[in-house]
Amino acid sequence: MEYLGASLKDAREKRGISLSQVHNFTKIPKDILENIEADRISTINPAYLKGYIKIYSKYLKLDVSSVIEAYKDSLPQKENINLTADLPDKKTRLIAFPFKFDLRACLKIIIPLVLVFFLFNFIKFIVSRIKIKTPSTNTVVGDLKKNKKDTSALKQETSPDKSVKNIKIAKSGDIQLAMQVKDKTYVQVKVDGKPVFKGSLRKGQTENWTAKEKIELSIGSAGSVDLEVNGRLLPSLGRKNQPIKNMIISRDGSIQIK
Repeated sequence: MEYLGASLKDAREKRGISLSQVHNFTKIPKDILENIEADRISTINPAYLKGYIKIYSKYLKLDVSSVIEAYKDSLPQKENINLTADLPDKKTRLIAFPFKFDLRACLKIIIPLVLVFFLFNFIKFIVSRIKIKTPSTNTVVGDLKKNKKDTSALKQETSPDKSVKNIKIAKSGDIQLAMQVKDKTYVQVKVDGKPVFKGSLRKGQTENWTAKEKIELSIGSAGSVDLEVNGRLLPSLGRKNQPIKNMIISRDGSIQIK
């Protein structure tokens, strides 16, 4: 027993190989290699002993069968385990020598991916909200080019609905105007004399404006919008495709359509 353990150690040292090198190549735990060389095989699981001996002997380029027989003959009766069994297959060896899971390396990969995913979806949400609330500049410019008929229609003299022209709204501090678009139409808006909007509005859009003194409107199609002033819904402004050249909603509660 002492001779064989010493011979394995001697064969290793003659080749200038350290136990660490043997462990790195064969994946046999270093403490098991030390026990084999020190003849402490009683501490080794018998189910894997033959496999360890075969792998170690083969790595040292020794006669594997001779080494196995020498161990078998040298073992006491109580330790005379079955060394004729086959070397554990690949699945068993994988269980005996499990792969080390590197949690830190996985987290370094997963955390950035999760952050990028949430950042992408957050930006997508913000962009979608902006598109809903404000018509893009490109859309307004494109609509201006495509709606020459609407702008020319504003120049035509027509008679708007008399019920709107003669209506009076309650006096209040500010003028609150809400516009609900029923069909696409061209609109110009001035708040207290300053232009705030000029372009086409799409069907289903809702716009709101607030003024201190007055709000001036020009609408390409009177029947394509519904107006609400200070919470009061106005009667129909006119027919579809009937333009309103200039509609003034004043702070004193009057509405004038020219």
